[in-house]
Amino acid sequence: MKIIFIRHGKPKVPELGKLSASEFQRWIEAYNNASLAKPPVLPEQLITLVLESDVLVCSDLRRSIESAKLLRARNIEYVDALFREVELPYCILPSPKLSPAIWALGFRILWFMGYAGNCESKTLARQRAYNAADTLHSLARCNHTLVLVGHSIFNNFIARQLRAKGWQGSSSIFSKYWEISEYQYRS
Repeated sequence: MKIIFIRHGKPKVPELGKLSASEFQRWIEAYNNASLAKPPVLPEQLITLVLESDVLVCSDLRRSIESAKLLRARNIEYVDALFREVELPYCILPSPKLSPAIWALGFRILWFMGYAGNCESKTLARQRAYNAADTLHSLARCNHTLVLVGHSIFNNFIARQLRAKGWQGSSSIFSKYWEISEYQYRS
């Protein structure tokens, strides 16, 4: 059995300029609703992996689904919010206006430290990853090769759970757009 993770392509997020902490929620929504930026020429290896897979799985976020379609997926068999990226927290407080990139980095660091204002906690994300790993394991059992077009941080959480179940693969999922990571299970 094999599970192949592919990170989605780069989203085309509208320019919102500098934002306060409370306005950062708008950027999160824009990012989650964004279509893909014009992709580079995709390596044939990615397209071949998708065409040769037995089942294709995506999160329900637009960037994941559009990425799968760009990879010439014949059929996306399983689309589920279970595979969504870990949410970014935000807060409603007076603050200076900063770039969305600074807010995203700062809030992601705070999230890893335990702050989960207005989003799923790290504990809940780990539980969701456990459920996602179970789902992928079951799907891979019925279908020899499975491709998940997913997201950077949450794919890492799922991979950790798969390794705990005896899957072998990279200890870190690549975080660049369109990168792959493979996991194999030998019973």
